[in-house]
Amino acid sequence: MNFVSTMPNQPTQTYDAKHAKALLEDLLPERLVARNHPDVRGVHTHARDEILVPGVHTLGVLGGDQIARYFLMAAKQRGFRTVCWSELEAVPANGICDVFIHAPYSDEAALQQFIDEVDGVTIEYESVPLELVLELEDADLRVRPGSKGLAIAQDRALERLFFVSEHIPVAPHLILHNKHDISLAMEALGDVPCVLKASRFNRDGRNQHQVIFSSQCYMPHLSIRANIMLAVKVKV
Repeated sequence: MNFVSTMPNQPTQTYDAKHAKALLEDLLPERLVARNHPDVRGVHTHARDEILVPGVHTLGVLGGDQIARYFLMAAKQRGFRTVCWSELEAVPANGICDVFIHAPYSDEAALQQFIDEVDGVTIEYESVPLELVLELEDADLRVRPGSKGLAIAQDRALERLFFVSEHIPVAPHLILHNKHDISLAMEALGDVPCVLKASRFNRDGRNQHQVIFSSQCYMPHLSIRANIMLAVKVKV
């Protein structure tokens, strides 16, 4: 069963696919909701929709590690011109693409160069700044996955809501608004092992702890700093 704390320090309520989409819209960044996306899969309504043609169009990737390298190799095999923008210079993708941009993602000159060079964009990791993808979409570039999909991938609470809305099975969990709501997890999930994690910035095990709520949830070492957290029941 999936639970959400609708307001801080308020009783939990269960949610299912019927309610998950509404909850998803409530928790999404306001700017994304205002953009009038047709669905949660990140398709931007103003992006160009023509077919990208090898030898005519240029594909860009944000990120320069191994996944970007594989993408660039496949794109080159199909005849596409390619551009890679990475904040690091010594990365696997450097040397594979036609144009390599080494600059912070906040660099305005690099942003304009990237916009001028490419016709379509993809993203290597969900750690790419959401604001950057929004700016690329505002420039009428096709970005896949788009800003809404990226926002969901960056936030574990949004990600769970999306999975539930699409009838994808997930472990029992509770979306918490702050650490004062941890006691709600004890009532909703029971005296069982759980993982307590921040909804953001918890990649590779960071900013999360395995706990048994009745005995550990108030211990000082639980120093998660976040406005929204996720308590996930561990399968035993």
